Amino acid sequence: MMIAERQVLRNDMSIMKQVRLIGLVQLLVLLLPAIASACPGCSEGLDGNLIRGYFWSIIFMMSMPFLIFGGLSSYMYLEVRRARARQLTRECGADGPEASMTDQREV
Repeated sequence: MMIAERQVLRNDMSIMKQVRLIGLVQLLVLLLPAIASACPGCSEGLDGNLIRGYFWSIIFMMSMPFLIFGGLSSYMYLEVRRARARQLTRECGADGPEASMTDQREV
């Protein structure tokens, strides 16, 4: 055999080892939860306070994206309003827009 053929065979063997390892891990993942019985949804051994705690933690986690998006949107909206107010103040001068409006009425 040539050196290149040996390397190909070694790579095939290492791939087979990886496939076997992945299969073993998948088998363990499927079998161990039945032994561990650590499922929070199981009705055995859960009291009312624990179930209520799971409920509120799920509600809290589900509301976070909306609260974060709403908070950032509000912040951006307020910053745009402040920037427009600053720009209007600069355009109208230090007296503000009311002073320029009264000047126009007197004419």
